[in-house]
Amino acid sequence: MTTTSTTPVVTPTTPIPPDPRLNLKPADWRWATWRKAPPLPRPAPKPFDKAATLERLRKGKSRYNIAWDTLGIAPSLTNEEAHFWLDAMAYSAKHPYDRKALIEHVEAGTHDGLISTDAVKELVAEIPSWQVSKKLLIPVATLLPLGDLVSAVCANEHTHGVIHGVQEYVWPYWTDADMDTVREHLREPIASLNQFEDANGHPALVWPLAALVGGFDEAIDAVMSKLAQHTYWPQLAIETIFGLSDPERVRYHLERLQILLLEGHHARAWLAHMEGAGLDLLYRSVVRGAAHRSPSPLVTVFKQIELPEMAPYMLSLRERGGKLTRQAQDWLAEHPDLAAQGLVETAVAPDATEDNPNVPFVWLRQAAREFLRVLKTRDHEDVVRAAIATLPEDQQAVLQTEVLDYEAKLPPTFDDDNTPDWIKDGVAAVAAIKRPPKVNWIDFLELPIVTIDGFRLNQQQGQALLIALAKSTINAPMQYVLDFKAHANATDLDGFAWALFEHWEKIGGEAKEKWALYALGWFGNDASVMKLTPLINKWPGESKHKRAEWGLDVLSMVGTDTALMHLTGVARKAKFSGIKRKAQAATLKIAETRGLTIEQLEDRIVPDCDLDADGRRTFDYGPRQFTFQLNSDMKPVVRDGDGKLRGDLPKPNKSDDSTLAPRAQAEWKLIKKQVREVTKTQIERLQQALIARRAWSPDEFEAFLVKHPLMIHLARLFVWGSYDAEGKLVTSFRVTDESDYANVEDDEITLNADLKIRLVHPIDISAAALGAWGEILSDYEIVTPFPQLARPIYTYTPEEADEVELTRFADYEVEAIALVGILEKKGWTRGRAEDNGVFFVHSRQFQGVDITVFAEYEGIPMGLIGEWDPQSIDRVYFVKGLHQPWDYGRFGSGKDSEKRLKMRDVPPLVFSEAVHDLTVVAQKAAQES
Repeated sequence: MTTTSTTPVVTPTTPIPPDPRLNLKPADWRWATWRKAPPLPRPAPKPFDKAATLERLRKGKSRYNIAWDTLGIAPSLTNEEAHFWLDAMAYSAKHPYDRKALIEHVEAGTHDGLISTDAVKELVAEIPSWQVSKKLLIPVATLLPLGDLVSAVCANEHTHGVIHGVQEYVWPYWTDADMDTVREHLREPIASLNQFEDANGHPALVWPLAALVGGFDEAIDAVMSKLAQHTYWPQLAIETIFGLSDPERVRYHLERLQILLLEGHHARAWLAHMEGAGLDLLYRSVVRGAAHRSPSPLVTVFKQIELPEMAPYMLSLRERGGKLTRQAQDWLAEHPDLAAQGLVETAVAPDATEDNPNVPFVWLRQAAREFLRVLKTRDHEDVVRAAIATLPEDQQAVLQTEVLDYEAKLPPTFDDDNTPDWIKDGVAAVAAIKRPPKVNWIDFLELPIVTIDGFRLNQQQGQALLIALAKSTINAPMQYVLDFKAHANATDLDGFAWALFEHWEKIGGEAKEKWALYALGWFGNDASVMKLTPLINKWPGESKHKRAEWGLDVLSMVGTDTALMHLTGVARKAKFSGIKRKAQAATLKIAETRGLTIEQLEDRIVPDCDLDADGRRTFDYGPRQFTFQLNSDMKPVVRDGDGKLRGDLPKPNKSDDSTLAPRAQAEWKLIKKQVREVTKTQIERLQQALIARRAWSPDEFEAFLVKHPLMIHLARLFVWGSYDAEGKLVTSFRVTDESDYANVEDDEITLNADLKIRLVHPIDISAAALGAWGEILSDYEIVTPFPQLARPIYTYTPEEADEVELTRFADYEVEAIALVGILEKKGWTRGRAEDNGVFFVHSRQFQGVDITVFAEYEGIPMGLIGEWDPQSIDRVYFVKGLHQPWDYGRFGSGKDSEKRLKMRDVPPLVFSEAVHDLTVVAQKAAQES
């Protein structure tokens, strides 16, 4: 992101004092050495109390080594205490895991501060680099003369710990004379270096040390110009670049090296050089830092800046979503004057053109206008008007319409005279809550408008509604929530709830505020359901298992046919076993409550998409109407008043009703998506019904397939059969265009109430009947959405007939990811992770005949499916009963159970379908080889 700033770039010759609005501390300005910022006054050291210091050391935190930063080591020490801490750090480095020995050593030691310079250097040199704390520099700087300190730092390979100790505890107190001394001692080592690294390939600490005192522009400029992009030492490179006295050279080197700021002191140093002209690089660094570290040390610096130019960056962070959204939102709320001043230009940003392709923040234009509208409504109208008044007249006119006068376009808010009693009661009930939940992360005014009889809630009523939602639970909603749902426009409610959910997810989706997700359960409809379900399936893979479970709660709360269809869909085919089991339990609970099986429930919750009995629906434009129907490919089309078929609704014209036409278009978009999802789901369900031998009574068949406005279109594409009590086919038939039934001779028949209806499997029917049906389907140009009568049939060999394990696939090796993908796409269930997180088995249930098939292989780690070794299916076996994969498999308790079936005892259809799935895996293996 690039932008221009109204804040001038400060150079050493610009007589502008440091900008207090950056809220930098006095020591921060010293990073720009050209400013000649005065040193901090060094506090007087406290007298050394060895007993108290020992006690602090004894109680101090420890990881692999002592956490020196937690021991309260002051920046000013007496020589005696400095001697103590240096001795402790050096001894601890030699004995890093022995706290007791360390205490005994320093307790017995003499710490009179009379330690020689050489002894100090020897102790420091003995400390391994990985154990160096920046606190080490406090006692070292206390005990060494400044010149010797410089020599010790330059000779050291301790890199970050040493130089950061100088930066934080030593350098802030250097006087001008001290700075001159350091420069003098650096001249010789700098003159001998012509590159950033020393002879050992480490960054030479002379460079970041020289940057602290300034005066080495030519040398730093030259060595940084040689440094390659993506350096292995970005942190020390940044800190060296800050030693330049020209802010534009600082910017040049950071951009050439493609380095972003990494630490909080980098941000402060950058601002000390650039002031408000450096916000763009800081913003990009904050975004990158937040993605890699939480909390990012850059954020604290960023959010303390009080400049109008910050507003677009903060609005951008809010709109991006993620970890920083809430902090950006807080900044905007806490600085309404700066927000208004900073966003008015963004609100009138011109479109990008060839001549001006990089318009700053143009993508935020609408968000800026919306924020200014909310700001105006929050009693900050004077601030917004004042900010708009600074713009040219033509831009003022735009924001007069889009911001100041925008509310006049909206439905009026309720007032004291026309507020319904149920709203008054709801607001009063919320006001009576003793400890109302805090809802300070979202403002009601930022959410889409919900109309109630042509009016909308005012700010107080709306914020009370959010509190009521936060106070409600799944089983105990506040009455205000229920009344609002009963009276408000349903389409508005869905948009309101989805926007609330999106904002919650944008700011991190914390559990304590999951009521914003549950609001979809109270107010959402099928449009939200279809957007939420893909997220439910995705969240477990992003370590958001609980959020996925809450999403399942929402589907149950919405409770429409579409919502329950999606719930059962997650139960059938979710990739993640935890969420799949949760969905299965929820589905079973709903089915049992209604006295149904899962399959019967699924029949009853197929959405009808508001189609009439003939599968039609009218979309009304006022003067024009269009009628919905499905074409031969099961895709929605519309027929206009002249009988012409259209693939889509036309755009409304001037003669169409301005209210009806947009509503019809919104309904058309929803029904297209609904039909697509319903069709896909039901095709998959019918294929599983074919394989699992699902049966319907004639009454169920007619009620839920033939007379259903959508399912009838699918029912006409298949060959059905009437089966007797023993599961044998009595007669086969199809459903005609008139919704009658015709047999293989194309004669009309009547269904026998004593028989069960199933999809015909080719294993049930003679070759002659198969051929006859093939001709009929061809004559009527019927194409089934998945292979039915043309399905391949597999049988066991004579040698396999009496075996309980099938090993015909053992010689085929297939990539692990392909094996898992193929089987799970076909409805097999993965076993749970066993030793070392490895799973060894997949299984598939054939519910209609009460049999489960298992396929075992060498084993695949859960987290390494894509990289793991190829697998061969070593054994396949069939077990009586419906089991989970972990019931058998390599570690299952039923491994030696007598329930395993001989191949001759496996129903032919079950054997054929299981082997068909595994043959697809074998074919994939053959392709790979």
